[in-house]
Amino acid sequence: DEDEDDVCGAIDPDEVKEVRLYVSVFPKGEGLLPGDTWPELDSLTAGRDYNPNRILTATWKEGVWTWNGGSQAGSKDEFTLPDDRMLTAGQKYHWAIEAVINGSPTPIVKDSQFKTPQAVQPSIDGNAFSSITVLTRGLEVQPNLINQQFEQMALHITQPFSPENDGGLVMYYEAGTGQWYWRNNQGTKIYNIPESKFGSPLVLIPDLEMTPHQTGYNSGFAEAAADAMFASLVSLNQQLDNNAFFKSPMHFIGVGQGAVINSEIIQRMGTFFPNLWGTEDNPADLMMTTIDPHDFSQSSLPSPLRSRNDPEVTVWKNVTFADNYYQNVAGSEEPITQTRNGREIDAADWNVVLSQRAGFTPDDTQNSPHRQALAWYEDLPTFGRFGTLTSYSE
Repeated sequence: DEDEDDVCGAIDPDEVKEVRLYVSVFPKGEGLLPGDTWPELDSLTAGRDYNPNRILTATWKEGVWTWNGGSQAGSKDEFTLPDDRMLTAGQKYHWAIEAVINGSPTPIVKDSQFKTPQAVQPSIDGNAFSSITVLTRGLEVQPNLINQQFEQMALHITQPFSPENDGGLVMYYEAGTGQWYWRNNQGTKIYNIPESKFGSPLVLIPDLEMTPHQTGYNSGFAEAAADAMFASLVSLNQQLDNNAFFKSPMHFIGVGQGAVINSEIIQRMGTFFPNLWGTEDNPADLMMTTIDPHDFSQSSLPSPLRSRNDPEVTVWKNVTFADNYYQNVAGSEEPITQTRNGREIDAADWNVVLSQRAGFTPDDTQNSPHRQALAWYEDLPTFGRFGTLTSYSE
């Protein structure tokens, strides 16, 4: 019978001496609260928080909210998320409050859930797609594993969203011809875009053939790859009227050296097709996601895997939102490792360092932390622009 909006029931507000707020994608009993445990855990340690990386763990005391990374003065009745805490649009989240009362040995606990609104997509021109996602990698120690992760991401993005919809389309770049193709149920390559797919999500996977002799020993490879990729995108745009391809919301996701290639593609798009994204005439987004961007020299890598004067990853002015996720657990000098490090991008709207999170340390020297960075991003609830929860209130 308790009022859903009243966290502490009939408790005198003056008797509340401390409030702890938790926000997570996991419900109570599965990681929302610090004391939660679940069957998959092995040996348990009393008092340990098994989900320390939940979205938010904040404490109010004596008029000040504190959390890992900051503090702000405010009422115990309300908390506004700081700029470094962003929530995904269209996702369900769980929250809990622990209120510590004067004279009471145990806190009062209340938990609930909420769902952020879906991101508003701009209206779609005649033959445009609801979204275009480009998944790009560079030279990798085990490229087949990255390719498999890309395939899973593509399936997630293009899955049907209603019984009347048969889903989006995944196309692959054919380096020999510079064309994009998809395969029908018989495995035949088809180079034309079916009319039934207009208005649906499109995923492009440029499965470039790369060896250390092409990339590691040859400066300029990333720029050459970007030139070829940009030309192929222009060709797709020319198949449609009124720049309908480029007027679609676009999302470039680049891993490692792929972040460099995407950055160079986006630069060319802004140069030759200015004012096509994030403008009054065309409000569609051009998002750039970088995962372990690798545009620097890392001497702890074997020589064939080292960057050779690749251009710096840049957030160009036609980018409407840039988010970056990286780990840097491998040493920069000896011993030799196959694990690529990433780096922070100062101009990005959102930087997330993953190095201290579970699964990233220690470096196994076999590139696992680098692949884990992509897996961590792949496990995010949606691939798309983040919505923001502005405040919690009792």
